[in-house]
Amino acid sequence: MIMLRNPLRHGVLALALVLAAANLVGTPALRPTPAEAAPTVVPDDYQFALGFSNTQGANQWSYLQWDGVAYTPMVWEPTRDRWRGNCEFCVISRSGLHPDTNDAVIAWTAPRGGAVTVRGTMDHQTYIDPDITNVDGVRTFVRKRSGGTTSKVWPSADFQHLRPAFMAQHVFTTAVNAGDTLLFHANRAGTGLHDGLSWNPRISYDYEPKFTLDQAELVMNPADFDRIGERTALDASLSVVPNGSQFDFYHSSDFGRQVQKFRGDLARPAQVRVYADTTANRFRNPHGLDGQWWIASVYRTEEGHLLAFCHIENADPQTSGWWAGGLAYSTDNGEHFTLLGKTLAARKKAPDGSTDNIGGMPFVLKDGFFHVYFTEFGMPVVARAPVAEVIDAAKRGTVSPWTKYHGGAWNEPGMHGQATEVVAASPTNSYDSHAGAAYSTYLGKYLLTGGSGGQGQGIFLAFGDDPARFDTPSWLLSSNANSKATLQPYETIVGVDGSTNGVVGQQFYVYYGYFFRWPHDGVDLPKHMRWLYRQKVTLNAAGFDRNTVSLSTDASKKQGENGVRYQEYDGTAYTDMTWSDSDQRWHGTSAFSLLDSIGWHPDGNRDSVRVWTAPRAGTVRVGADLDGIRAGGGSGADGVRVKIVKNGLPVWPATGYAAVEPASTLPFEPVDMTVAAGDRIAFHVNQNVTSAYDTTLWLPTLTYTGGSRVSWSGNGDFGGVQGAAQWSYEEYDEGAGGTPMTWDAAQQLWHGTAPYLQIGPVSQHADGNRESVRAWVAPRAGRVRITSALGDLYTDNGSGADGVLVRLTRNGTNVWPSTGRQKVGPVDRVPFPMIELSVAAGDTLRFHQHQNGTSAYDTTNWVPKIAYQP
Repeated sequence: MIMLRNPLRHGVLALALVLAAANLVGTPALRPTPAEAAPTVVPDDYQFALGFSNTQGANQWSYLQWDGVAYTPMVWEPTRDRWRGNCEFCVISRSGLHPDTNDAVIAWTAPRGGAVTVRGTMDHQTYIDPDITNVDGVRTFVRKRSGGTTSKVWPSADFQHLRPAFMAQHVFTTAVNAGDTLLFHANRAGTGLHDGLSWNPRISYDYEPKFTLDQAELVMNPADFDRIGERTALDASLSVVPNGSQFDFYHSSDFGRQVQKFRGDLARPAQVRVYADTTANRFRNPHGLDGQWWIASVYRTEEGHLLAFCHIENADPQTSGWWAGGLAYSTDNGEHFTLLGKTLAARKKAPDGSTDNIGGMPFVLKDGFFHVYFTEFGMPVVARAPVAEVIDAAKRGTVSPWTKYHGGAWNEPGMHGQATEVVAASPTNSYDSHAGAAYSTYLGKYLLTGGSGGQGQGIFLAFGDDPARFDTPSWLLSSNANSKATLQPYETIVGVDGSTNGVVGQQFYVYYGYFFRWPHDGVDLPKHMRWLYRQKVTLNAAGFDRNTVSLSTDASKKQGENGVRYQEYDGTAYTDMTWSDSDQRWHGTSAFSLLDSIGWHPDGNRDSVRVWTAPRAGTVRVGADLDGIRAGGGSGADGVRVKIVKNGLPVWPATGYAAVEPASTLPFEPVDMTVAAGDRIAFHVNQNVTSAYDTTLWLPTLTYTGGSRVSWSGNGDFGGVQGAAQWSYEEYDEGAGGTPMTWDAAQQLWHGTAPYLQIGPVSQHADGNRESVRAWVAPRAGRVRITSALGDLYTDNGSGADGVLVRLTRNGTNVWPSTGRQKVGPVDRVPFPMIELSVAAGDTLRFHQHQNGTSAYDTTNWVPKIAYQP
C-alpha cells in the first residue's frame, strides 16, 4: 500500500472491482448503484476472486486457454457465470478453474513496473479413492510474459502436481514491467476427470513476505512405505540423521510397537531398508520403564552417538500419566536404543491421572540448552535442560532434570509442573506439537511448525525471538475450504544440506505427512495415510522489518495473522467473526455483518471492526489509501459512521463517530499516535440507523514514522524527488564521483546523460561507461541489515549481452564484494547476501551497477532493502 507515500505510483480501479466485492453476497442491500462513482486509484493488491468479472482485462485479470502453442481468450457464459474455452470442461469461474485438453489459464497484467509478491493456495478439493487409477489430478505452474519472452517463474521444477484432495501454497517474488503478464496454468496432467481446482492468486506490489515457498514435492508414497516395512500409516515425524554422503531416517508406528530405520537422500529417503523391527528387539529397557515409546526426533552428539527424544503412550496413569516424554540413547549408530527415563509429563488433569496427548517432541539447540516442545491441554509448551547435563546423564544410562517455562520463568519441573503456552490460543486453529522446530542463524529467531486441525487444516510456521514466546503463526499451507477433510501431521524441519540438530540457516525443508482422508475410516489407512511431502522454505529477513501494515494487503483468512483480527462490536464487547469459504469473507452474527480485504459492511446494530495489534513501540501514522472512506448509496441508504480507538479510548474523531454520507467519500487526514507493543488499534464501521447499502470502502494503513521507522525499500520508496525517503539517484564516474540524474515523469524513470543510463523502481541500467547508482543516506546511527527484495541479482539477455558488474559501497569503500566488482552474467542469478553493518548518521550506501564491456541488455533487477536492527 503506497498511495499516500508516493502519489506517482497508482493503479486504476474499475467500477467492476467495487461491484465484484459488493455482489458476492447477492443481496440488493449490498449492491452499489451506478450513481456511485468509482475511485480512480487503488492499493497495489490484486486478488483474483475479488477482481473476477465478465469482461476480459477488467481489474487487470483475463481468462485464457493454452493449447501448447498459443494463448487465446475464453468466452463468457452468462448462464453459468463463468468463462469457457474451446474444450467442454476448460472453464474458469470465481471459485476456481478446470482444465481440459487445453490448459485453463488465469492471466494478470501488471499496471506498472515494480517488485511483486505472488501468493496463493492451489486446492484440489475433491476426494477420489486412490484405487481409481484414471484420476491423476492437476499440474500447475506460473509463467511470466515480458515483451516477446515467456518464461516460467514458479516452481523451480517443471510443475506442481496436485493429486485429488491435495493442496499446496506458493509464495514467490518477481519483477514486472508495465504490461507484463503473469499466467497461472492449470494442466490436466493425463486425464481431465475430476480436475476442478480452487485457486485464488493474489499479487501485491512492494509486499515483503516472511518467507517464500517452492513446490510441494512427494518424497514417499505407499510403495516407498512398503519398501521400508511400514504397512499401515505414517505415525510420527521423520527423524533425519546425516550419515556420510547419505541420511538415516527413523520412524516409529503401530502404537509404539514398531520402528523402522532406512537410508536414502533428502529427495528420496526410502531407498534402502536398514531394518523394520519391533521395539522389543531394538529398544533396551534396563530400568523396566512402562509405556510404548516412539522416536520423535534425534540429535547426534559430538561423539557420534544418538540421543532420541521420545513420545510415550500407555504409560502408568498414577506416575507419569497416560502420555509422557522421555529420552533414549544409542552408541551403535541407531541399531539399538537404550531407554533412559521419562523427562516430561503434563500437569495431571483428572483424578485417575489421565492427561492430554503430549505430542512432540521437536527440539532446538541454543545457548547450551535443549529446548523441547510438546503439548499440554491442547497447546504447545516448552521445557529445557542444559545440553552438557543431558549428555552426561545419557552416558550414565539415566536422565537429568528438565524445567518447564511458566509465568515468565523456567521454574517448573518437567514432570507434572505447570507450563505456559508458547503460542497464543486460537478459537479456530489448533497448533499441534507433533511437529518440527529449529533455530535460524540467518534470522536469529526460533521456528516452530506443526499441523492444524482447525479451519482449513494445514501447516503453521511460528517465529519467536526467544524459545518461549512465538508470534501468531503464519501458514505454509491452509485450505480455502474450512471443511477440508484431510490432515497434515508430523512435521520435520531439515536444512537444505541435510543438517539437523535443531539449527538451520535461511533455507530449509519442512517434511510433512498428508492424510488424504480425515477422519479416517480405519480400513483404508495404508492408501490414505502413507504419503510424505516436503516443501522448501526460504526465509526473508525484510519480511520481519516491515515499516507499514496495510489492512487490505495484509488481510488474511486467519485470525491474528499479520497482527490483524476481524471482529464485530455490540457496544460492549468485541467478538471474532468467522471466515466463510463460499464468498471468501469474514461473517459476524447478522446476515450482512461482513469484512473482506477491501470492504466493510455493518449489520444488526453491531460495528464491523478490524483490530491491529502493535508489534513494537513507536510513533505510528494512520493513513487511508484512496485518501478517504467511501460509503455505498442507494434507496433508503443513510450512510455509515466510523471511528478509530486505541485500547478502547478514542483516537479519531475525538468523541463518538464521524459520519460518512451515502454515496460519498469522507476525506481522511493522517493521524499520528504513540503506541506501545501490544496496543490494540480498532477501526470501526457502524451502520448508523439502517444497514441498507452500507458497503464501505476503507483501506487503512499504519506506518511507523520518524525515529520509529526501521526499514526502507528501493522499490516501495521510489519516486521523483532526489533525497526523498533517504534515496538519491546518481550517475557515477569513478574518477569524478556522482552527479544527480534527472527525473523523467513520462517514463517514471531517472535518466543520466547517456541514452540508456537510468534507474527504475526495480532495476538499474548503466551506459556510456558511467555507473547507475542508487544511494541511501543513513538518518541515524545504528546497525542495519541489507537485503534484496528479489533475492538474486539478474540481467536481461540478448544478442551481444556480456553481463554487468555490481558492488555495494559505504562512503566510497567496498562492502560487497570486499574488493572490485561482482560480475552478473547474462544468464546468471547471483545471490545477494544478507549484510549487517554499523552506520553513522549521514553515512551513504551506494548500490553501483556498471556495464561490463557493452551496455547491451544490461537492465539489472536489484531492489535494495535496508532495515535497522534492535
